[in-house]
Amino acid sequence: GLSWETTYVTNIGVDFGISNLTGNVDYFLKNTKDILIDLPAPLVHGNATIPKTNAGEVRNSGVELNLTWNDKIGEVNYFVGGNFTYVKNEVTKFKGEESVINGTNMIVEGQPINIQYVLSVDRIIQTEADLAIVQAMVDANPNAFSQYKRPELGDFLYKDVSGPDGVPDGRITDDDRIMVGNGTNPTITYGFNFGANWKGFDFSCLLQGTSGLKVHWGGLDGASFWPQVRRGNQINKTIADGRWYPGRTDASYPRLLDYSDGRNRVASDFWVQDKSYLRVKNIQLGYTVPKNLSQKVLLDNLRFYISIDNALTFTNYKGLDPEVEGTKYPTMRLTTFGVNLTF
Repeated sequence: GLSWETTYVTNIGVDFGISNLTGNVDYFLKNTKDILIDLPAPLVHGNATIPKTNAGEVRNSGVELNLTWNDKIGEVNYFVGGNFTYVKNEVTKFKGEESVINGTNMIVEGQPINIQYVLSVDRIIQTEADLAIVQAMVDANPNAFSQYKRPELGDFLYKDVSGPDGVPDGRITDDDRIMVGNGTNPTITYGFNFGANWKGFDFSCLLQGTSGLKVHWGGLDGASFWPQVRRGNQINKTIADGRWYPGRTDASYPRLLDYSDGRNRVASDFWVQDKSYLRVKNIQLGYTVPKNLSQKVLLDNLRFYISIDNALTFTNYKGLDPEVEGTKYPTMRLTTFGVNLTF
């Protein structure tokens, strides 16, 4: 009963050249129908799985822009270029108002595919005043923390954001989860490149980056980032230094708990990471020997160069590398010295 996914693409573009400026602008609309999705089996079937199903339609729309400027100042030739892509992703057909949740990913009509669906953290309980808030919630509703453990000093206090008719009901449950981010793909992708050459010397630089991608930490880059202790497991230094402990009121992370106590590892926006970054992808400096000299050694062209890949990365992401997923090996910085010979 399965069929292939079907994609319908509309693209309108303009290529132009004005003086030293060249570029193009494209608007695109991509509708994908009959997307193959792993739907969760009803709980009555236990841990059984069901086959993939053609159950979704997704629309990607956006704009692409590319610009390049070539010019000359005296004996220096130079160029400056850039590209920019904006993409809006939306599930246009799925199961009406019904959603499917897989871990922290949710699929629901009207939202980006696999948007993050997590609890929201109000604060880390660090003072007696914070504890008084917890006690007030229990006094108002003895079942305030019936689904999750009652928080203590050093624990997260999650926000009560939903209940009947959208009014907070005084309980912290799965119904208090909120949608965060824009799915599993960046909203914006961009790049810059520039360079120049003068009397045999040449220089170029390429930068690239993305924005608008948020992912839940949940196991990314190893379990050492969780605020937990377990024999044989490592603890991330950021967690160890920033954890709450008795007497501290400025902690940036909750207290360390035994791995069997997961109250602070509940999927929440505290553990949602922004993977936006700007990376200096390549820098290269070269020198080409004048032809009258290279031809003396029977060479048509002789060029020496040094190149650095992944020189610098600017990001707030706490993982190994914002450009890769999970625990894959991070992108390495590579320095190359080379010679180009043409006979």
